[in-house]
Amino acid sequence: MKLNIIYYLFDPRLICHNSKIGNKNTKFKYLWNLILLLSLVACSDNEQSTVSIDEFEKLNKIEQAQLNLEVPSLSAWGKVSEIKMAVGDNVELQAILKNKNGDAIANKSLSITSSNGNFFTENNLFTDNKGKTTSLLLATVVGKDKITVFNHSLGVSASLAIIVNDPKFKSPLILGETPGFVSWNNLAKVRLKNDTPQFTPQITSLNNKQIKIQGFLIPIAAKHFILSAKAPTSFFSLPTGAENIIDVYTTKNVNISLKPIIVIGTLEVLKEDEQGYFYRIKNAEVIE
Repeated sequence: MKLNIIYYLFDPRLICHNSKIGNKNTKFKYLWNLILLLSLVACSDNEQSTVSIDEFEKLNKIEQAQLNLEVPSLSAWGKVSEIKMAVGDNVELQAILKNKNGDAIANKSLSITSSNGNFFTENNLFTDNKGKTTSLLLATVVGKDKITVFNHSLGVSASLAIIVNDPKFKSPLILGETPGFVSWNNLAKVRLKNDTPQFTPQITSLNNKQIKIQGFLIPIAAKHFILSAKAPTSFFSLPTGAENIIDVYTTKNVNISLKPIIVIGTLEVLKEDEQGYFYRIKNAEVIE
């Protein structure tokens, strides 16, 4: 394209095409054509903008970004895809943005939303030098919800499912009389006398015996959780009193589950416990 422009502007027929133009006008017209040539070359769409190799590699890495959404308080349990909350609960959420090589992407904006309209302390987030940013989620709307954090320009997003329950809802004692399992109804017969638990002979006979019991998991640490007779309304509060929960320590890491699990281990009947538990199982095995 440029060669054609040059040939055209310096074509003698263009400069002297009019026989009436004198010699002094020829130089002026030549100068005008030269200025026009330079202007056209400068504005030509054939000019390529340049990007350094470093900048290109940086852009390529960002285009293949990875985004995760985590619950720091449950990090010991690995990747958590769904959590239970009750209205009024709050939990910190953390978004982590990295490139394809696992390097942090800093100073990038992220947005976080709730499908049901649950509340965040911050909706517009910016990653720090570790590629991380946080927001506090406050449960305000009952029902199933989906929390999503995203960046449209990078084409990345991550989601977390939550179930928000009404704390006034009282779940029934749905687990108990199952053949081969210890009965929650029997464990609930403990009574307090002068702040000291009084157990029935049937309960004391289970002390230091291996038992099998079914219940719902409330997470504490990777090898430590509360087993409840009642389905919890929240991972962050107990659904019942000490008579319907067991403090459980396992030998292996356990995955968070919303469904009932089976625990096998040695039961300790606690007459005095600083934490207020009546029952504890150690060296437990979990069957989901």
